[in-house]
Amino acid sequence: MRTRPVPSSTEGRLRFLLKAHRGSTRRVTAVLGVSQRTVQRWVTKKPGARPRRAPCR
Repeated sequence: MRTRPVPSSTEGRLRFLLKAHRGSTRRVTAVLGVSQRTVQRWVTKKPGARPRRAPCR
């Protein structure tokens, strides 16, 4: 039983899932159905960690 509701923001939900699964990105990937690398990219906050998108012409 949980006493607090699940966060509504995407970042908050990700932190909630990681905490619930003891920080294991592998377990979170099984829940979400995405690759482990994708979850690692979501967790990483370094400026150079995410490639920049090419500008639209």
